[in-house]
Amino acid sequence: MAVPQVALGPFTISRLIQGCRPLAGDGVSDGARELLEAHLLSGVDTFDTADTWEPCEDAVGSFMENLRGG
Repeated sequence: MAVPQVALGPFTISRLIQGCRPLAGDGVSDGARELLEAHLLSGVDTFDTADTWEPCEDAVGSFMENLRGG
């Protein structure tokens, strides 16, 4: 089942948002990588990384960069 998309101003985002606070301490473990991949495959394309969770911003950024082959 694909996750519905909604309009948010000029953007279209997934209706379901993946909270990434648990990634703030450990980076992207294999389990977290599998979870992020599963969410992307189901249509979740919006991730809550909050600026106070800087380590999780880095972890999600690294994950996304690896997906792009960087």
